[in-house]
Amino acid sequence: PGLTRVNAISAGDYTAFALRDDGTVWSWGLNNYGQVGVASTLLPYSSPVRVKGLSEVVAIAGGGNFGGLALRSDGTAWSWGNNMQGTLGNATRTPSGVPVQVYGLTAVTAIGAGTLDGYAIVGRAVWGWGRNDFAQLANATGADSDVPVRAGTLAGIVAAAGGAFNGYALRNDGSVFSWGDNGLGEIGNGTTSAAVATPTFALLPRIVAIAAGGTSAYAIEPVVPVV
Repeated sequence: PGLTRVNAISAGDYTAFALRDDGTVWSWGLNNYGQVGVASTLLPYSSPVRVKGLSEVVAIAGGGNFGGLALRSDGTAWSWGNNMQGTLGNATRTPSGVPVQVYGLTAVTAIGAGTLDGYAIVGRAVWGWGRNDFAQLANATGADSDVPVRAGTLAGIVAAAGGAFNGYALRNDGSVFSWGDNGLGEIGNGTTSAAVATPTFALLPRIVAIAAGGTSAYAIEPVVPVV
């Protein structure tokens, strides 16, 4: 109720987000860590409220169990909510009920969010922060990070997405790469195995968009005109 002129939507586990055409972000749902982004915590919101302090937003991503992530027109990334494993990427482990700037990132062109991880595209490379117990950050350390670290040596990347324990990237040639847990085949390379720490090519045709659920991933092929 009350939402009009919405350009984009996204959802976490129990919190939803909407981006209006005036660059403001609105949210509703679970708020025990400040996921709704209105400074208060604990009380859920059953109708949309405006996320505090955010304007000129061009993209949003809902984190599975942490809160929201927003990209502003100036190329900065902002996050809010749960931060126990560095999920907000602001060099702290303190939850925040209002948006805080992701540390050290400028000229961001796209964002994505997993359950307890955030991702950003800078210079066609993937940067990630947060939980790393299944190599979600693809940085060969296995340690959580409260600041962005580069995911492997991926280049030419135009989009990113996150699952419960995985990261995904779409390259400008239509190929898709994935990393992290693979116990349920989340990597998409025809196998099920232990965690994959290096971004791996998924067995897909040319792709134009990607998305991820908790332990599943999705990709869209271009529409082929029928002659």
